[in-house]
Amino acid sequence: MASSEGPLAAITSEADASRRVALLEEAQAALSSGADAGAAASAATDLLGLLADSDAAVRRAALAYAEDLGSAAPSVLPTLLPALRALLGDGSPAVVKRCLLSCAGLLRPALALVAAGGEPLPEALAEVRALVDGMRTEAAEMMASAARTDAVRTQAVKFCEALVLACTNGGGGGGKDGGDSAWADETLGRLTALATAPPSPTVLSVVISSLAQSIGRARPATLPRVVEALSACQSRLMPAPGASAAQISVPAASRANVQQSLKSALLSVVKHLHSLPAEQLGGGAGGGGG
Repeated sequence: MASSEGPLAAITSEADASRRVALLEEAQAALSSGADAGAAASAATDLLGLLADSDAAVRRAALAYAEDLGSAAPSVLPTLLPALRALLGDGSPAVVKRCLLSCAGLLRPALALVAAGGEPLPEALAEVRALVDGMRTEAAEMMASAARTDAVRTQAVKFCEALVLACTNGGGGGGKDGGDSAWADETLGRLTALATAPPSPTVLSVVISSLAQSIGRARPATLPRVVEALSACQSRLMPAPGASAAQISVPAASRANVQQSLKSALLSVVKHLHSLPAEQLGGGAGGGGG
């Protein structure tokens, strides 16, 4: 059988969980971007069992391997992505965080695979696109969820950031790499909304950085929305006397740091905004509010 010859076949029968983790890490280090399609397919099939392992540490190690394997051999993504999508619902927050990280790393390979599929899109690639859309929706819900830990919420923010960047281009145009510009618009709207109603100061700080330092700088068309969101955040975080808008509650111990981060971010994006030609500020995820 082909799977018995794969690099991961023996790991699944290893009784000790810590040994399975160590063997997965060794196999990941040996991954080659030049692996032939047959070997990659065999590894992906064997990996499914490890992604469903009873031990959370093994699942995390398998997710790290899946990210590298899917990046090196995108043809295996139709096999791997259903398992990754399922692991977003894992009972271990550490596994969910690692899953979000792996999913973010596989966004561009997955969307490029879809873009190369042509029209009509083959069923397997249509499923890949649907899985990415499902990941996007779940990550957007996670980052605002009071039931999630900050570690999961902040990683969900980073996934949404990666989605916006993958589905837009630097010149202010529409979607790219098989993505959908509507995904970028909606996801950016969720991020900007989070800037005025964050579930925690930690998440707020990450959202501010994501909008100002990553999305706003890499995608100039988003800058008007970014400035609007950060300005609204400022009005709620540092309200003027008599202001009627709901305030953002931040503990005193972290308020000064968050306020300074916000001021620096606003100054940075406003300077960047005024340095750009007008033609770079239209289209893509830049139009419309969230």
